[in-house]
Amino acid sequence: MQCGFTGTNDIKQHKVLEAKRIFREEGIHSMAVHFDIFNGQVAFIPIDQIQDNDINWITRQQMEGQTVFNIDQNFFTWKLTQAPRQYDEMDFGDARWPD
Repeated sequence: MQCGFTGTNDIKQHKVLEAKRIFREEGIHSMAVHFDIFNGQVAFIPIDQIQDNDINWITRQQMEGQTVFNIDQNFFTWKLTQAPRQYDEMDFGDARWPD
């Protein structure tokens, strides 16, 4: 789980690489839940499925030139002004990318 409060919504590359390693070695999926406090929304990202050549990989100069995955707006599926859904009502679609 992570929280953004500056209007920049990124996941550091090392977190994605670790999630992919865990899935490859242990078969356990990893889902990042990102709270964008600045815009009042929440994203659910299956980080073990992010492709190495995804267009959302960028280099952030503000972060000492680190490579990060910029979270696409389509991942933000819950507004903080709405009542939260029950976990068993959420559809992660086998942790796929949003349509």
